Amino acid sequence: MGYQNAILELFGTHSRPNFARTQSNFVWWVAYKLRFGVPNGAIRGSLVPILGFFLNLCLQKLPSCLVFCIFLIASLAPAVSRCECTPFIIYGNRLCYMNNLELLPPDDLQQHLRLQSEKIYSAITRLRAHLAKSPPGRIRMAHRGNGVRFYHVTDPKSPGGMYIPRCEESIVAKLIQKDYELSVLLEMERRLDLLNKFIAEYRPQVLGEIFAEMPELRRAFVTPVQFSDEEYAKRWLAVPYRGKPISADQPEFVTARGERVRSKSEVIIADTLSRKGIPYRYEFPLKLKLPRGKGITNFFPDFTCLNLRTREEYLWEHFGMMDDPEYARNAMEKLDIYEGNGFFLGKRLVVSRETAENPLNVKRIQRLAEEYLL
Repeated sequence: MGYQNAILELFGTHSRPNFARTQSNFVWWVAYKLRFGVPNGAIRGSLVPILGFFLNLCLQKLPSCLVFCIFLIASLAPAVSRCECTPFIIYGNRLCYMNNLELLPPDDLQQHLRLQSEKIYSAITRLRAHLAKSPPGRIRMAHRGNGVRFYHVTDPKSPGGMYIPRCEESIVAKLIQKDYELSVLLEMERRLDLLNKFIAEYRPQVLGEIFAEMPELRRAFVTPVQFSDEEYAKRWLAVPYRGKPISADQPEFVTARGERVRSKSEVIIADTLSRKGIPYRYEFPLKLKLPRGKGITNFFPDFTCLNLRTREEYLWEHFGMMDDPEYARNAMEKLDIYEGNGFFLGKRLVVSRETAENPLNVKRIQRLAEEYLL
């Protein structure tokens, strides 16, 4: 009966008559999770009913401690399902590797709406100041034959208004502009009111609170639709990979994180990223399409960086010998390949460079990190 209590606690109700249905939910959940250990998709799908059948047969004989072992094994399956042991690859112009960590990226809608609200409020303030300087009254237009006459209405008791002669037509433009700005002002005030009401009621943090408020026993078996920045960074950094080997006879440069890199400039970049709390991987393997249909090649960008705010990955390449013509030509070819795979300078690609006469500018490295990765 021990395993029955465990299953009822995690998957069903405490009502004993519902145990059969709850046990079935448990069996199929475990079967669904365990199928991820198989790499082939077609075989993986067919394993669900097979695993479900055998689990259902043997479950009655299992002690409660083994039930929890099954839970623990099954809960590890999502990591396998995300193929965390394979390098990511470009399909078209899209990075298809880490996007599976979260079902829903961080919600920055409220932040954008606040900025928009501030812009509208600023525009309303300026518009009101401009309207305060406009001439009083309004314009009235009347057709006379083939022409139009304009009248300046300032007194509600005289709706016809006073005729505006041609020599004073500048006031016509001011009054028509005033009518337009009054209409725009009403719409902007309505829009600002809607935005502020939405911002006040919108709570993007609720998704995280739902997970945080779950009982700890249940939470251990749940993959949240969103992670905290700390948890996301932890999982992103935990992905195993094999970088490009550094030969033993090369000069040794070590970052503050204790990893070996290829140059003093790369130490500066790596330490800047670490100091600013920007997760990165050094020489993470990447497969890119070559131009003119020449196939796919392995690339090892200097740094693959994670913008935690947007969950976007940026490649960072440092070109340290741009005064060498051959080196510069290879750098340009590399940038062309990046562009052909959807990585454009400033758009998921960060580039720093130096020459013998213009060494690495540390402040520029900091500005690049702050501009694209924070």
